[in-house]
Amino acid sequence: RRTLSRLSPRKLSTMKAPVIFANEVATGLFGHLVGAIAGGSVYRKSTFLLDSLGKQILPFWMPIEEHPHL
Repeated sequence: RRTLSRLSPRKLSTMKAPVIFANEVATGLFGHLVGAIAGGSVYRKSTFLLDSLGKQILPFWMPIEEHPHL
């Protein structure tokens, strides 16, 4: 709602497009991933990414980019 209030919402056709998440939403979505790669989780062997060193963990179509001044 907050994002839509800042834009002029309109109906879109189906397309591939970049998605921008508000920082509050991104924290929730990617918090589990960040926690899984944290040193403590790896040390305790409590991460689902334990044997993933050198492996691609996200699909190629899902790059994570940070643009803090967007």
